Amino acid sequence: MREAIAVKPVPKVVRRYSSPMLTKRKRLELLELARSTSRARDVYVHDYWSPSYFARVVAPPNVLVEERRSRGWAATNLSPHQNKVCMESALGILRRPLG
Repeated sequence: MREAIAVKPVPKVVRRYSSPMLTKRKRLELLELARSTSRARDVYVHDYWSPSYFARVVAPPNVLVEERRSRGWAATNLSPHQNKVCMESALGILRRPLG
């Protein structure tokens, strides 16, 4: 049998600064960020899917990332760090065993 968990009241200071609209706005911002990163990752996978990139995809990602940085990132609405993370995750997708 489960024990009852005591629920502590939320302090007044926390309640005063929290707002359902702020939470909704943050949620929408995170949703848009997730969509942007997903689109960027798809672009990177598409760009490096060709067998001609195989040797460079399986090599350490730094060289490929630096080349892409100099050519320009896939998503202009993302920060350079977010683009780099998207590209590294796309390279991870391309490296994974198929099977």
